[in-house]
Amino acid sequence: MAIVSVLVPVYNTEKYLKQCIKSILKQTLTDIEIICVDDGSTDSSPKILDSFAKKDNRIKVIHKSNAGYGHTVNTGIRNAKGEFIGVVDSDDYISAEMYEELFKKAREHDLDFIKSDFYEIRSYRGKIYRKKITSFETVEMYDNVIAPCDNSNVFNYVTMNVWTGIYKRDFILKNNIRFNESPGAAFQDNGFWFQALCMAKRIMFIDKAFYRYRKDNPKSSVNDRSKVYDIVGEYDFIKRFLLSHPAEYEKFIKIYVIQKYYAYMDAYRRIGGKFRLDFIRKCAEEFSKDLESLRCDYKELDEHAFTEMLRISDCPEMYYYERTIDDCNRQYEQMQIDRDLIKSFTKKGAVSC
Repeated sequence: MAIVSVLVPVYNTEKYLKQCIKSILKQTLTDIEIICVDDGSTDSSPKILDSFAKKDNRIKVIHKSNAGYGHTVNTGIRNAKGEFIGVVDSDDYISAEMYEELFKKAREHDLDFIKSDFYEIRSYRGKIYRKKITSFETVEMYDNVIAPCDNSNVFNYVTMNVWTGIYKRDFILKNNIRFNESPGAAFQDNGFWFQALCMAKRIMFIDKAFYRYRKDNPKSSVNDRSKVYDIVGEYDFIKRFLLSHPAEYEKFIKIYVIQKYYAYMDAYRRIGGKFRLDFIRKCAEEFSKDLESLRCDYKELDEHAFTEMLRISDCPEMYYYERTIDDCNRQYEQMQIDRDLIKSFTKKGAVSC
């Protein structure tokens, strides 16, 4: 049996797919299986996968009709045989030592899952630029066994993603942790991550970055009207999970409400401007329900989030107009800074264009 099952959900990523698969094949931990699940790609991705599978028997390719990211990863989970499960999105890539280092720590400390930091990468004129994204602001949280129910910081600070770590397969199966099988590929990390944190007893974060998360893939969904409300469906999915686990509901409902606020506000920032007023009205409706569900027990709520939820619930239109004005002012200030910078370059003695 493989030590780690690496799941690779694939949909029309022919431009990046070879780099992704090669980075997994170079792992210093060789006892792995690589389960590539093709979600009905219409480009050359299926041929690329089949070609790799012919050359390395650790690669298993599953071709299926298009059903979205969540269904694709769940298909990989159902077929995984390894002691641990990892996920690598097919437009990203990883360092050669990633799974060996994660596995050693996970086995040593008997962890339900372990996660690391990662790099955001962008390419420009043939060069790769990267930015390290850390899980915590201080080193004290790293390399310690954490029980999420006793330390809510893991909910508040850690980026919701599944691909920087490995998860014990028995833990995933025992707790029936799965991705929301909504169409498309937007926000499904949120539901899986929240379930895993609620159910885990022993987790760890390490202060190393193995994963390269690509930020310049042009196939973005932020201006797709059909994606605007995906975050709403994802948090409905999380709420159903909590309601089906009464003990976890009592422990984590306040965390859910705050996490939902920040996730919605991140979605608001990312979506196209023409959708924002409609979306903030939906936020107002959702936040009113959430605050009501707490039955006025607002202790331990994030003060900023609580205040903003009240503000949005009271008058979403006013929030939209005030925030739009603030955004315009910030853009104008940045334009002024840029203009002054350009002027400084064109002064006597500076480089002229």
